[in-house]
Amino acid sequence: MQKNLILALFVISLFFQIVLPGTITADLRDMVWQVADQGIRSTDMRIVSADPVNADTVYASSMNTVYKTSDSGDTWKEIVSFMGTERMIYALAVGNENTEALYIGTGDGLFRTGGTDMRLEKIYSSVGKQEGKVLSIASNNEDYLYIGTGDGIFFTKNRGRTWEMGRNIPNDTGVYHIGRDGDDPQIMY
Repeated sequence: MQKNLILALFVISLFFQIVLPGTITADLRDMVWQVADQGIRSTDMRIVSADPVNADTVYASSMNTVYKTSDSGDTWKEIVSFMGTERMIYALAVGNENTEALYIGTGDGLFRTGGTDMRLEKIYSSVGKQEGKVLSIASNNEDYLYIGTGDGIFFTKNRGRTWEMGRNIPNDTGVYHIGRDGDDPQIMY
């Protein structure tokens, strides 16, 4: 029962964030809610990231497992699991241009996966004492990625082959969320 309640609340949140952004006018008391947990085994769902092109495709993550739906939440498939390892998931993002690309921020780096085989490729590792813990992810396109870590912001201009530390942020500043300006992607918050 508790699992169904948690997943129902998760799906409600997902529905409002993805399907109806800015258009919620109905009285919530009149809405009919449905549980959408078919295929989800985790009870600690934490992160949601939607495909920017196809609203039916959504990714959701627990502490150590990533799930995907391609049918608006009717069924979910486990696509990445770190079960049995000490790796925890802190961030999740879908590529803006290549929506097959999924970025997974963990306690020891940033992974990219995509395509039908869902093979993981580690594209960022720790450089210092905390930098490996990827807490947030943002991208302008497939070349430019920004990650928030326990030691500030890092960015790449070449799909993760090399990384640079952002400037004007004090050392040891945890960056838990990165927001971009909708009109000028070079402005970040």
